[in-house]
Amino acid sequence: MTLEQFAENYGVKISTVKSNIERIPGLEYVNREYRIIEGTRYFYTVRSAVKDNSVRLCLILKALNKNQYVDAEILKCSESDFNNLLSQLEEQNLIKKNNSKNKYGTNGFNITILGTEYIQQKKWKVIKSIAESVGTGIGAFVAQQMSN
Repeated sequence: MTLEQFAENYGVKISTVKSNIERIPGLEYVNREYRIIEGTRYFYTVRSAVKDNSVRLCLILKALNKNQYVDAEILKCSESDFNNLLSQLEEQNLIKKNNSKNKYGTNGFNITILGTEYIQQKKWKVIKSIAESVGTGIGAFVAQQMSN
């Protein structure tokens, strides 16, 4: 793959790729030539605070769904914690290992159909299920208090 094809695949300018070369493991500039290891992906930009592992798990899925990569540094966690997150997602069949030559970060994984379905749930469904859970808890609490 050429640098031009790489930039086009990710919808960024060639100059953007060149200026971010240190953030794209698998992209090298050697002997005045750009080399891209097979399976190299552009980095995913996190647009919100990474507060806990539930956010990290979702960000891994979102990045893979866009065919981009994240790593421990991007997710602000240790390498060990990052690998544990990958293992959890793999155990749940949300991601699977691929044959990429670039194993850095999430480059060595693809999202599964189940993983794609998980992140494509409509926000209102998630909000509704949370509201129902909270509502059920409050209702049970009130009923218990009234019976005392």
